[in-house]
Amino acid sequence: MVASRDGSEASSEEWLDSNREGANLRALMTRPTRDDSSLSRTLKFYCSPLDARYEDLVELGSPKFYKGIFRDTMAGLVVAMIAIPNAMGFAIASGLQPAQGIIGGVVAGLMGALFGGSKFQMYGPSAGIIPVMASVMALNKGPVFDGVGENKTMVWEGGPLFDKEADLDDEEIFRRGHGLLVLVSLIAAFMLFALAMARAGSVVSRVPRCIVVGFTIGIAVTIGFALAESALGIESSGAYYGFWPKLVHIYEHLDTMNVYALTIAMGTLIFTKGSSYVSVFIPGALIAIVASTILAQTVWSEKKLDNIFDHYGDIPTNVTLTPPLFSPAGHGAWDMFDACRKIIYHSVQIAFVVAVESLLCARMADSMSDNQGTLFHPNKELWGQGLINAVTPLFNSFPHAGALSGTALNVQVGAVTPLAGILKCLFVLAIAFAEMRWLELMPMASIAGLLLYVALSMVSPLEISRVRAEGGWPHLCIMVLTAVLVVATDFLIGVASGMLIYSIGFILIPYMPEWMLTSAEDGTKEEKEPILKGSDP
Repeated sequence: MVASRDGSEASSEEWLDSNREGANLRALMTRPTRDDSSLSRTLKFYCSPLDARYEDLVELGSPKFYKGIFRDTMAGLVVAMIAIPNAMGFAIASGLQPAQGIIGGVVAGLMGALFGGSKFQMYGPSAGIIPVMASVMALNKGPVFDGVGENKTMVWEGGPLFDKEADLDDEEIFRRGHGLLVLVSLIAAFMLFALAMARAGSVVSRVPRCIVVGFTIGIAVTIGFALAESALGIESSGAYYGFWPKLVHIYEHLDTMNVYALTIAMGTLIFTKGSSYVSVFIPGALIAIVASTILAQTVWSEKKLDNIFDHYGDIPTNVTLTPPLFSPAGHGAWDMFDACRKIIYHSVQIAFVVAVESLLCARMADSMSDNQGTLFHPNKELWGQGLINAVTPLFNSFPHAGALSGTALNVQVGAVTPLAGILKCLFVLAIAFAEMRWLELMPMASIAGLLLYVALSMVSPLEISRVRAEGGWPHLCIMVLTAVLVVATDFLIGVASGMLIYSIGFILIPYMPEWMLTSAEDGTKEEKEPILKGSDP
């Protein structure tokens, strides 16, 4: 064994003897560290892009080597086809520009493939961070629309950290909001570095399943409503963050619903979902978006279907650097303290979401692939996530993490090493620059349908079954409560409340009636074991 889930180290004999033909190349790879390894050795392992994750490519020139290259190339190409629309949709749902999702996905994907801790994980925009990013952007600005019809324009109104006394134009307001997001991401990155150095990877990955599934459901609901107005073809409320204001706005404007926009959104959702059951090699999201774009530009060109160009203008092809920016409203000590409190609060949220989601995603990839070789290294994964979120936002982007849908697809199409992630980044760049004009014409309703697909795919009934199999009705109640609080308040409050109730319940378990913990229909331990492992009983 080369590395275990808790980061233990293989012996030198196992390391070199596991494949004598590739021993010379394997000797160049940095070996995994143990929890008691020295600081210098740990840093060397964390910062090394060549490690045991490439064990399937050590036999240069052998049939296994060429087979691995082919499988990684095919996986990178297939994942790239869905990565572009996903990245644009996630950026829009967060209150950012579509191009920021594309370039961020490339930088994060490359950094993760080089310095991450998993053989199979794909890195890019993460659905779990969308509500947190939207709330950070809302601190400095809030998008609203003035006028109607052809005269409708998007303007930015100030949030809690916006200096209302300053005479700022819309571009400057957006720049300050995005600069604040970069600052929050950098602070979160240093938190991730600290977790990695403290060898906390195995601890973070042990967050109770009922809490994880609960906040995932809450995030899925938030994402599903992120572009609900675009799916219905009604005027945007300007509330990128806030479930209840958006719901009220939709109810008040249902009479202006555009049935053609709704048709495109539902068509994108149904086709993308349906194609995933036919073959993983069918890029359902890409086909659906291309078809809806052609439909909106030809047959339904007069149906008032907004596209990305209508909202954001031309997609830039140049890459700019974005420095962190902190411009609190007011100049008093309390104003500064309140601004710092908000920044630290959101930094903790991002660090927590990135850590938990990435570690769970890496663990899922090992399980899906039935990985018998190098398992993911949780502490190096945290270090890699720190690098991703320290570097990626500086390239005019935002925080990224392990991508659940991309990782699952990567495993399903047969990737064997992180080379698939590197090739994915190259394919994304090539496709994006070649089809830039088409990307600008994508209907907003189609992007909304894609986000609905992502939301519906985030939690499966099997995950809920596992929650009940592990803890019975108390765990199900904690899961539901966590989900409701994430939607009704925010992510950190929902998770903290769920953890508190879980801790109290753990203390009270000896005093609970047996029917609350188990029931006749729950089955025996042998019957529940397949559910806990993720297979059908």
